[in-house]
Amino acid sequence: MSLEYSAIKISTNEAETIAKELFNLSGEAIALNGEADFNFKIQTINKNYFLKISRPAENLDYVDFQSKLLQHSATKNAMEIPEIILDINGSAISKVKDENGEDRLVRLTSWIDGRLWSSVNPITNTLLHSLGEFAGLLTGGFQYF
Repeated sequence: MSLEYSAIKISTNEAETIAKELFNLSGEAIALNGEADFNFKIQTINKNYFLKISRPAENLDYVDFQSKLLQHSATKNAMEIPEIILDINGSAISKVKDENGEDRLVRLTSWIDGRLWSSVNPITNTLLHSLGEFAGLLTGGFQYF
């Protein structure tokens, strides 16, 4: 059953509540763009975090695979990788019911400052070379995954 976007959208207030309940974080949620998940920057007094909330009925194996890729990348130390923050129960992936009673998978990572490639102008050869280097480091790190 396909739900309308307005019925599955997570509000900033709901994201703040989820961050507080699952991670004991009090802060302001700022909605970010995302392809599938609902993404938020959580700004606290001391630190910023990245909160990902899935659409209803997301496949746990798919989300777990994403988390394992992130954890594996972090062990390679080739570049700055977001750190997975465990919830109050020690889990990397949390499950919560949204305001409509739908199950959602929730993840939290450390925040890394930066900007989207789509906002970069001009894109110079030096910048493209740097992107290629980092893509190579990331790909190389998955060679033995």
